[in-house]
Formats: sequence, structure tokens, C-alpha cells
Amino acid sequence: MNRCHLALCVAVAITGCQRPNGAVSIAAGKPSTTRSADAVVATKPAPPQFSVDAYLDHVRYLAGDKLAGRGIGTDGIRLAEEYIVERFQQAGLRPAGDEGHWFQMFRMHAGATRTPEGRLAVHGVDSTPEPDRDYVPFAFSSSDPFAGDVIFCGYGISNPQKQHDDYLGTDVTGKVVLVFRGEPPDWKPEDGHYTEFADFQRKVNAAKHRGAAAILMVNPAPTDAATDELTPFAPGPNTANYGLPAFHVSRRLAEGMVTAGGAETLDALQKKVDAGQFATLSLAGVHVEGVPGVQWKSSEVSNIIGVLPGTGPHAEEYVVVGGHHDHLGVCIPGRRYSLGPRDGTPQVHNGADDNASGTAGVLELAAALAAGPPLDRSLIFMTFTAEESGLIGSEYYVAHPVVPLARTVAMVNLDMIGRLPGPDAPVQVFGTQSADELGAFLDESVQRTGIGAVPHGDAVGGSDQTPFYAKGVPVLHFYTGVNSDYHTPNDDTDRINGPGAVRILKLACDVITRLAGDGAALTYNGAGTARLGMRSGYKVVMGVLPDYVGDGRPGLSLVSVSEGGPAETAGMEHSDRILTIQGRPIDNVEDFMNVLSGGRPGDEITVVVKRGDTELTLKVVLAAGR
Repeated sequence: MNRCHLALCVAVAITGCQRPNGAVSIAAGKPSTTRSADAVVATKPAPPQFSVDAYLDHVRYLAGDKLAGRGIGTDGIRLAEEYIVERFQQAGLRPAGDEGHWFQMFRMHAGATRTPEGRLAVHGVDSTPEPDRDYVPFAFSSSDPFAGDVIFCGYGISNPQKQHDDYLGTDVTGKVVLVFRGEPPDWKPEDGHYTEFADFQRKVNAAKHRGAAAILMVNPAPTDAATDELTPFAPGPNTANYGLPAFHVSRRLAEGMVTAGGAETLDALQKKVDAGQFATLSLAGVHVEGVPGVQWKSSEVSNIIGVLPGTGPHAEEYVVVGGHHDHLGVCIPGRRYSLGPRDGTPQVHNGADDNASGTAGVLELAAALAAGPPLDRSLIFMTFTAEESGLIGSEYYVAHPVVPLARTVAMVNLDMIGRLPGPDAPVQVFGTQSADELGAFLDESVQRTGIGAVPHGDAVGGSDQTPFYAKGVPVLHFYTGVNSDYHTPNDDTDRINGPGAVRILKLACDVITRLAGDGAALTYNGAGTARLGMRSGYKVVMGVLPDYVGDGRPGLSLVSVSEGGPAETAGMEHSDRILTIQGRPIDNVEDFMNVLSGGRPGDEITVVVKRGDTELTLKVVLAAGR
């Protein structure tokens, strides 16, 4: 839980798992003009007979150790994609990807490797730093060479709530910032986890936006059970480039720098910072230069798309049924996307609930609906890639749809449907207010199936329905909620409630049958789009949906600007490119989310956008998020 028209009158041969060499568009056919509410209703199919065993077989394969967590660019995700294609073929779907194949392919940034050019030289100290003993580039480091005098800045944190600012009155422009990892120990909440101020990205952005040349992080004093270990360079498929040279350095090297620079020992500096004292100071005569030696790589990724043609007067209208097939792959618990207990050892994150459960649901729905009576509208079944990287697969699809979005009636998303808490527990269904009629549709299906649902009007969240909704498509998201195994290595097959998932599929199938079974129109409701632009859990929104994929140019392009939201009220348009927020450069979605995460509802922020060849300065008043 992460962005051409079919000529259905022409038979399309099943092409197997071969991937096309390129993508071409197929000319759009004549759109349907019949959308009356009293359209002919297709024959109602018999209730589908879903098999718990068949469903769990899908989950066991997709979340098996052989697939190693289905990380972007790995053999595991390719095996998952081949499995999905085979099941779509068996169901009798027609391939609807590039050039008549199953795959809609594109490239994205996916991880990094170290290069021999990496080095770190420290002038003004007696010893020579050794790679992997005294320094390791962080996997999120940029590749830029750098040089600068060193300045110690405590934990590298600005936290107004704690009246703590390690950068107070300090100019770090062009300097190399040395900071402790983590945060003062008394900041930790009762659950023992760090607050967001200890996050690597927040520390990097704090230094970057103040003009630092690079950042070096050193472990605080180790406890009895800990040692001064450097973080291994182990980027996952979803690792992001934070845009600043960043190294993890040993306490031995950091101690040499602070003492050579005329400061106290590391332990003495830490005691001051932990006690709330200001300890920032320049290290006279200490100069660092280096090259991170990080090479960012791109990977070819694929959405998988199959179609079940409709046979009624609205066959050229479509309902999309989807869920993402990627997960975190092999990564270190406690880092960035993984929420497991902090551990320096990379572990497989099998992602049984997130989202082998939803992918298995898409496969079972495809088989059941293809075996049933014909439907009026056509169904597009698809599984998205790179959801965990920021809805990249679904965003790519809505920018390159295989049928015009104007003829996409609705999108039904299955993400994390495997952890229903009890035999009779209801499923959460988001998006019931994304079209005026959807609440009633869901209620009728609940009555027919006897399967309970908890409706949520909100259509926006950190899953693949969001880009569709931003483009004017009504959506429903079936979901059993976050659990303690979310994004940890414990999200495995033995935790999946198979009978519960099958109950959800029966309800979803009934809703989909109604959506595709007659020509009843849906009236899109865009009232919820003011919340676009932030993942659920953020306290403020700007009312935009940023481009998670990126195009390599300075600034951040937008997928959409929500009607009536803060950004539109301030004069922002869909074609604008955000250059800065509050004077901070915004070059990717990571920058955007980090800047807004410190805002409060009602704050007025200054946003500089580029519109054509003109730069405009806009004042945006942030709105409350969830």
C-alpha cells in the first residue's frame, strides 16, 4: 500500500509473457452516446463460487520466499508478473498492454550502486579515513562531488515544539555538516520508536535547504549492547535520492574532527545537546572533500493489463479492477519504507497482505467474472507496479490510459484485503462519495450478499485509486486496515485470513457486476479532491497531486490541482511546475512532502511556480488533512 483504445471488434491473439520492445498507441474508437438510467440490464450472473484454497494458492506463490518481496527491478517481481499473465490468460482475458501484449512498460529510478570513484578525504586530522571502516555513503546520497569546512550541528534538527534548533543563527552555506544520528533520548514516545525528527530524510533536507555542501552523520554514544557500526550500503528498490552528498562516518573519524577543530569530545557534545543546550560550532582547520560514489540506476517496470469485453450497448465504456503487485523486496527493517524493529540486516519483506492479497483478489475476480454471463460494459483487469515507490504505476497509467479516461466509468482497487479481523467483520470501503450513486450501490450489494461493509466517503489515500480519482474517475477501495505487521518482514502468508478475503471478493464482485452490468451513469463528485497531494496521516494539504514519477527537470510537475482546494484558490493551475516552497527548492515529491510536513492548517506559504516561461509567486493557505 504507491502512478490507446482497444479495438474490441478485432480478435486479439494471446501473446504469452513476451515483453514488447516499444509502445504504440491504438486509435480510439467512437465513444458510446447511450448513458440513460433505464438502459437494458444485462443478465444477472449467479453468485460466484470463490475458492479459499485457490485464493490462498495465489497468495502463497506471490508472497513466497522465491519471489523475495517483489522489489522493483528484481527477478522476484518478474516472476510475479509472469504468474499474473498466466492467470489472466487462463481466465480468457485479452491482452491490453503495449503493442497488443500484456505489459504496459516504462522506466523509473530504482536503487543505486557504489562506484570505485567514491572517496572521503579529511584535512586537518592526523589519520586517513578508510572506506567501510570510517565512512560509507548512505544509499540515499546524491552522487555530487563536494568540498567544504566542517561545522558540528548537534542532531541537525529544528523542532519548534521542543524549542530546539541546532541551526539557530548558524550559516552552513557551502559547509559540510556533522551531526549525530537519531534525536535526544527523552523525545521518544512511549512505544520506543523515534519521532519524525530523527528521520534521515528530514535531517538531509534540513541541511540541504540551508545550503550545506554535504552531511556526515555519526552514531551517538553506543549503549552496552551496541557498537559503533556503520550502516551498510544496501539500497532497496524504493530507495530515493535525497539530493545531497551524505555519509555515515565512524565515531573514530568524527572524534578526530571535533578534537582537531578545538571542540570537546563527542561524548561531551552529546551531553550538552541531550540536555537541551546549544552546542553547534565550526571546527577550525577541518576541511572535507569527497565523492559519494553512488550511481543511480533505472529499471524497466510494467503494469499488467487484460480486458474482458462487454457485449451490451455500453461495451465501449470500462470499469477498471486493479491492485498493485510490487512490494518492498529485500531491505533493512527500520529504514525508510520498512517499519520493522531496527535491524542492520537486510530481510525479505514478502508483502502477503500488502499486496499479494489484493493481487490474488484481482486474479480471482477476473476468473469469476470471465466465467459468468456477459456484462454490458467492458472490464479492464490490471495490476500496478511501483505503488510502494509512490503510486508510480497507476500514475503512469492515467497519463497513458489504454482507453480514454472519459470512458472509464469507475475504478475498483483491492489493496490489503487479507487481514479481516474476524469471521463476520465488515470490510472498509473508501470512495463511496466519489460518485453520488456509489453509496447506494454498495448498500444494495451489502443487502444482496449479507457481507458487511464500513463505507468511507474519502477517495484519497496512499493507494492506486488516488490517481484515477484525481482525473475525474469515481473509485472504490476495498481494504482491511493497517496491522502491526504492515511493512515488516512479518507480513507473511500465515497471517492471511483466506475465508475473510473470499467474503470481500463476493461483495466486490457484486458491486463490479452492478457497475458493469447496466448502463447506469455515475455522477462524479470531486468534493474530496481538496485533500489531494498528501498521503493519509499528514496534518495539512495543499490541494495538488504531485508527479511521483518525475521527468528529470528542475521543479515538481503536477498530475492535478483539485477543484476548490488551497492551491486552486491561490491561482495555481494544472500546467504549473512548483519550483520552491517557502524559498526551499522543490525538485521531487520527497522535497514537497518534507516541506509540507512541518506546516499547520491555516499557515500561509509562498510557492513559486513556473507557468510556461514565466515564474509566478503565489500565496497558498494550507488546509487541514486527516
